[in-house]
Amino acid sequence: MNRWIIILVLIAALFLVGCQGDDDEPQARPWTLTRIWPHGSKPIPAPIGDRVLFLQEESPAGLYLLHDGTAVQVNPTGPVARSDYAWSSDGLRFAFSSPGVPGTGDAGIYVASVSSPTSHQKIWDRGSDPCFLMGNEGLLYAGPEDGSDSEGLWQYSFSSESRLRLAPQGVAPSLAPDGLKIAYLIPGDRFGRIIVVLDRQSAARDTLPGTVLRYAWLGDSQTIIQEQGVEGVQELYSISFPAAFAPTLIAPGTFPAGLAGQDFVFAGFVGDQIAGLFTASPQTAPVQITAIGTLPAPSGPDRILAQDSLGLFELTR
Repeated sequence: MNRWIIILVLIAALFLVGCQGDDDEPQARPWTLTRIWPHGSKPIPAPIGDRVLFLQEESPAGLYLLHDGTAVQVNPTGPVARSDYAWSSDGLRFAFSSPGVPGTGDAGIYVASVSSPTSHQKIWDRGSDPCFLMGNEGLLYAGPEDGSDSEGLWQYSFSSESRLRLAPQGVAPSLAPDGLKIAYLIPGDRFGRIIVVLDRQSAARDTLPGTVLRYAWLGDSQTIIQEQGVEGVQELYSISFPAAFAPTLIAPGTFPAGLAGQDFVFAGFVGDQIAGLFTASPQTAPVQITAIGTLPAPSGPDRILAQDSLGLFELTR
């Protein structure tokens, strides 16, 4: 009888170990690297589907839309596109800005659809950093930093074709994943800018501590990853708000981008050299997922676009 009890206990233990292994398996899945284009920079994947926007420096230089292995230049006759292009939440439209003197020439904010990518609607004759709101609500963008009445953070309505000034100063607006908060940057000091978070429901503003070079929302819409640079050292910090505590150091790194939940991806360093891509969270240590690449841009938790000296590549798992 005792022998049968011991056997049953061993079987149960093996079953529990197997279940625990299954629970850990999604985190241990390896990433697969696939080359998708032989040149270009700053690939930004659509949130739905497999389309990718990127810049090509080789002639004919410009902004390109990659789909099904074919890249089409979206601005063959202009306007020149900045590297601030962005996708709508349904992946059917994109926006970008063109540099120039405000109110003249091609300067301004443009929107186009994937069904007619070379046909652009000019939203404003100045501005930069376009960012889509949820659904068909509209756009966020920044006016020129020139002290004029056009400076600051703006919201554009697609339905009424009207603009609303949200802040007298601000660049690089970014909508939280839940659509209820807007982060943007205001002037700081020589080490970077300051993040302000605007609650769209209450209109309350929360100014976060620290000066930053870049930032990224995490999927919980309560945490932001800050990239801070002091005396040439770039480090990533996490901060949640309301900001009751100082930012918490995570690791040296640059170009953070949210994956899902509190996970994010970034380009890490070994010494002062970029050493490929890493994933981390405010609660977990960084894990290297590839020894190459920079400027990671996720499309969901299991797909990341990036670039290196050989062009654009995709990581999937």
